[in-house]
Amino acid sequence: MLMPVHIVVALILAATAHTSQIYAAESTKVLPRGVRNFNFKLVNVTIGEKTDSEGQRQPLAQPLERSITFANVLAGRSGVPATQAEAFIRANGYELDDVIGSYTADLKGQVQVTAQVLAWGITDQWTMALAVPYYKAQTRVSLGFAPHPNGQRFINLLADPLNNNTAEAREAGMQLANAVGIFNSKLEAAGYAPLEDWSESGLGDLQVVSKLRLHQGSIVSWGLMNGVIAPTGRTDDPAVLNDIAFGNGVWGTYTQFAVDQQVSPTLVFNQFAKYTWQVKGEKRVRLVTETEPLTDRESVVGYRMGDTIEGGASVGFEARWGMTAGAGYEYARKFADSYDAGSSSQLLADETNQDVQTREFSVGYTTVALYKARRFVLPVDAKTTWRQQAVSRNAPVRDLIQFDLNLYF
Repeated sequence: MLMPVHIVVALILAATAHTSQIYAAESTKVLPRGVRNFNFKLVNVTIGEKTDSEGQRQPLAQPLERSITFANVLAGRSGVPATQAEAFIRANGYELDDVIGSYTADLKGQVQVTAQVLAWGITDQWTMALAVPYYKAQTRVSLGFAPHPNGQRFINLLADPLNNNTAEAREAGMQLANAVGIFNSKLEAAGYAPLEDWSESGLGDLQVVSKLRLHQGSIVSWGLMNGVIAPTGRTDDPAVLNDIAFGNGVWGTYTQFAVDQQVSPTLVFNQFAKYTWQVKGEKRVRLVTETEPLTDRESVVGYRMGDTIEGGASVGFEARWGMTAGAGYEYARKFADSYDAGSSSQLLADETNQDVQTREFSVGYTTVALYKARRFVLPVDAKTTWRQQAVSRNAPVRDLIQFDLNLYF
């Protein structure tokens, strides 16, 4: 059974997609000079599906669900034994592409990200921030094998005294019964970890952010945000097929331009555009090929993660007594990764380009206005956001819930 690299790619993208959202500040608001803000974020997401290049959803485990044919069995033999086996198969009315069994699989990933963001108002128009994300991730995998009636009938033929192949029948029966164990043995022989449950926790990619409000009018305001992403998070291990990366593995920087329209004291519209540029670095990979997707050939190669373009629009509401609500729509395009890995480069880069459209809704409560009016003891706000993937291509389906708590001091 061949294992495509796409299962690994989907899990990597599932986690690193959160990195650019750790300090998502699409509005033009900044902190007053000398005011500090501590923001605690909690994000939970479960990944069980991905979309293909046509935008169709499919189980994350689909690359594992392969049918085994007589041809697959013969692929491990050569010479006279292979010729005799093929002749026996055809003599009993079977074709080489007849199925003898199928692997069944279930694979789900779960990621929890907590982030601490400390921001400081340098001037009334300029805020700096440091974001520190921490990941807890796990994948649960279940792999089984379902024999096809063809397989059992073929074993019965081998065991028939007229054919005198009792030993071969016993061996074939044992191989079908232990198909999963044999597959994991092949993984280990190629230097991979067995396909089993995985979990780990650790630091993600740190971000340093500068946000500058360029203009503040009675209705329209606009601002510029720039950030640097440091590769402090763990990258995926090429020997583990179902682990999750906590970071991009390369330095990155981004620029975002945002516009607010305060159409009433309680209602604001926002639009933003953002570009994230990734610096070329290095990455440890397996040098896979179309005919050898499982290989022990490993190397550190030149690597550049694809840049990302994002844009969106939203509307926000804040009642005078503190209730907040919002709704928005966002589009993001990630360009394909590139590798300096010779003949393996294209296969490693396949399906790493993405298009994702996301809708989000939020509800919360803030005491900032009440605090300014000396009607509440602390300036604090809390918000819950639901992000739902509407349309995507080559992307893990990652609907998520995010909780934010802000303290001002």
